[in-house]
Amino acid sequence: MLFPYKDLTVLLVDDATPILVTIKAMLIKFGFSEKNVFTAKSAKLAIAHASSYAFDVVISDFNLGPGLNGKQLYEELTHYRYLKSTTVFILISGDNSAATIRPVVELKPDEYILKPFTANELNKRLVSAIERKRVLAPLYEAERTLNPESGLKICDELEPFYKAYFFEIAQFRGSFLTMLSMHNEAKATFEAAIVKKPTNWAKLGLANSLANLGEHQEADMIIASVLSSMPNNTFARTEAAKVNLVNSKVPHAIAHLEIASKLTPGNSERELVIANLCLAMGDYAQALGRYRTYIELNKNTYRANIYSDINLVRFMLFAYCAHSPGSDLMQAIRSHLRHIIDTGSEQIKSEIDLTLAHYAVSQRNYSAAVTLLTKISTAVPPNHFYTAYQYAWLADYLELEEGFATAIEHCKNTIKIESSQLLFTSKITLLNELCKANQNKTRWIDSQFHKLSNTDDAADQLRTYLEIHSKHPRLKEVCFHIIKLLNVTWPTQLGGLQVKDIIQRCHAIVSQLYSESDKQSMNYESIYRTALSKCNERI
Repeated sequence: MLFPYKDLTVLLVDDATPILVTIKAMLIKFGFSEKNVFTAKSAKLAIAHASSYAFDVVISDFNLGPGLNGKQLYEELTHYRYLKSTTVFILISGDNSAATIRPVVELKPDEYILKPFTANELNKRLVSAIERKRVLAPLYEAERTLNPESGLKICDELEPFYKAYFFEIAQFRGSFLTMLSMHNEAKATFEAAIVKKPTNWAKLGLANSLANLGEHQEADMIIASVLSSMPNNTFARTEAAKVNLVNSKVPHAIAHLEIASKLTPGNSERELVIANLCLAMGDYAQALGRYRTYIELNKNTYRANIYSDINLVRFMLFAYCAHSPGSDLMQAIRSHLRHIIDTGSEQIKSEIDLTLAHYAVSQRNYSAAVTLLTKISTAVPPNHFYTAYQYAWLADYLELEEGFATAIEHCKNTIKIESSQLLFTSKITLLNELCKANQNKTRWIDSQFHKLSNTDDAADQLRTYLEIHSKHPRLKEVCFHIIKLLNVTWPTQLGGLQVKDIIQRCHAIVSQLYSESDKQSMNYESIYRTALSKCNERI
């Protein structure tokens, strides 16, 4: 008996005409109508077809020649919502190497078939996938629209009637509960699945829940057990990274993800996550390298847009401000910045202004940077995470503590539920590490000011202020007090040229970050000239 295929539409994608002809003939034999079977020899043409027709089945080769591959095609179709919740996506490939199979497994298509395959095998996979998608379509829709509350209700409705899909429904339930931070309930879901069958996905889901509940030792034991049996499984490495992020072990998480990237190159989302985590750890050069890989992997895809260009400049500026690695990087920054300004629209004006503020910081033009940041702060708060994070980073870098506190609140408001729990967690980590560094800095500075309050000796005070300045050179109050104290005392361990350099660096901060009225009320010009004169006498 033929499966009722007659009214279903199919898109076949392969760069080899004989393969298209062969599979089309199989489908017609199964009962598909010839007029409902469309073919495309490239991802670009496939996307064009999908924009006009709502296909029930898409069968694509993994290797499509120049341009996008089958994995990227699936990502494009998903992003543009050209696939219905019931659409079955099947990848086929003639390559059974780990380099091909691992990216496919990560993609999680509805089916994956190796060439050569028989008509009977294809038909069997089609029947299974179409029926599964028909039953679970509401769950896929809840997942796609990031509606975990609705997804949980659907799980409750489907589970009593579709026992054959117990594990699929359990996976959805565990994912929805995790999205909602309902970790006790997620733990119970994964434990129930393990009782029926101790699958690795359930064990890893349980580890994630335990980590979020603070049961770190047990979570680590589960992760270690799974990795001992399957060290080359990228899913296990990814889940291990998530657990380590929950445990605040960011370097361990990066290590797991780097192993996953070596095992399965080409996952652009993973490269973005690694870039985020390296940024969180202050490894700006590595962060920039990973983000450049992300850009390269996303050429000609939906991710290649003005926002990814702006983010690239952000990563460049983070690296430059931290290490000033050379003129080549600055030249690249200026080139990309010009392109963004020339092609940008009013819609991204705040992003452009923020990037210009960051550029001004890189040139030590702090007054221009603060002016731009003030302008941005009076406008609508940034609604993109990376924009809000960059503002907070700059506020911290420029020692604008009030601006930093406001920016952190904006950052928190931009973090929403995402389809990728790993990317979501990496953003949380970025925010947490920035807050932690700021808190550590504030505590240390407070301890130094406490020392200052306990001494009236000018030399002791100058030593403390210089120590603060060596770690936080943009604190304008510290810079002013150093210049003021140099009117009456001298750091015996330093020579005249060294002190003159300190005076000039402090003067640059005071002159840029204090208002003219503040400088007049402090009698700053006189204090500065006296300090400089005393220094010149010693040179």
